[in-house]
Amino acid sequence: MYFEEFVVGTEFATGLRQITESDVKTFLNLSLLNNPIFLDDRAAKTMGHPKRILPAPLLISMAMGLCQQRGLFDHMVAVLEFDYVKFQKPSYLGDSVQVNSRVTLARPTRDPRRGLVRLSFELHNQRHESVLEMRAVYLMLR
Repeated sequence: MYFEEFVVGTEFATGLRQITESDVKTFLNLSLLNNPIFLDDRAAKTMGHPKRILPAPLLISMAMGLCQQRGLFDHMVAVLEFDYVKFQKPSYLGDSVQVNSRVTLARPTRDPRRGLVRLSFELHNQRHESVLEMRAVYLMLR
């Protein structure tokens, strides 16, 4: 999407995506986050979780990837800032996630080819529970 398509108050929803064992293993290998609470149910239980949880950075990445698939970042020049990230509750292997986003700021820059867009994001699981809230500012092509 180009800058002009981001109108303050407009909301976008992505499709639903299940997070699989393969997703988690690939992410952990890439990120080096091989913490036992992400790999083993027993280890997670010793930390007070009912089963292994998903890494927080994986959830952020999934949220951004779903928005990319939706076309929100097709004409993004750069991410300028994440000014708010809050994890509402744990997510678990096999959960499905979906993103709802809302445009909270859209303003042109001095460069007539670019504009700033602030989006708020809410990642929900298959039970429609909010698991992650974020806000970020993007530089977009006009």
